[in-house]
Amino acid sequence: MHTIVVIPGWGMGSLSYQHAMRSVRQAGYDVLISDIKLRTQATNELILDDYCARLHEAVSETHEKPFVLMGYSLGGALAAAYAKRYPEEVACLLLGDPAGMQGQESARAIARRIIGMWVKSFVQPKSSLAALRMLADGLKHVLFYPDHTRTSTRIATQVSLVGLVQQLSCPISIVWAENDEIFSKHLALELKKVVPASTLHLVKGRHDWIHQTSSQLIPILADIHADY
Repeated sequence: MHTIVVIPGWGMGSLSYQHAMRSVRQAGYDVLISDIKLRTQATNELILDDYCARLHEAVSETHEKPFVLMGYSLGGALAAAYAKRYPEEVACLLLGDPAGMQGQESARAIARRIIGMWVKSFVQPKSSLAALRMLADGLKHVLFYPDHTRTSTRIATQVSLVGLVQQLSCPISIVWAENDEIFSKHLALELKKVVPASTLHLVKGRHDWIHQTSSQLIPILADIHADY
């Protein structure tokens, strides 16, 4: 059974991702969703070191290597940092609409777009349940893990994804929603230029596509595993 380790986006964890990744599990994949919280450190580098070391310990206990490492949104920078520190463990880095390509944009501007995305999801019957799970997950982290929430915002707005991926030797696949309203599709094309050997997959939906139609991942994962 192939393993995929998933690092969620800002303010998200297993509460919403267990449902989001159900179709991937049903396709026969062993899915580990990281619920590790970021901890405040003096520098961003120390934050990444601390997170990666704890994820490494969690993965080493129960899961075979190498594995596909997926980072979604904020999780993209965390996943790239992990691949840099533990290259022998990562068969392929899968970046889903990752943060870290938007430059020095304020957290407030990004938050406004996230709220707008949630509002749109709530008024559409097919997506309202997934939106409710995302909202519940986000509120849980804001209320009970404020340090994680603040540090997540810091990493999402201050860490350059480009600087991380340029140091990687593992295969990289980029997955980006065609109608992503949080991080525009043109950023996917810029990332592809930075890593010309990477593979770019454009999927249907908005930034929350993984919570709505994660089944789009299955053929992408099949292609990845065909190569190793």
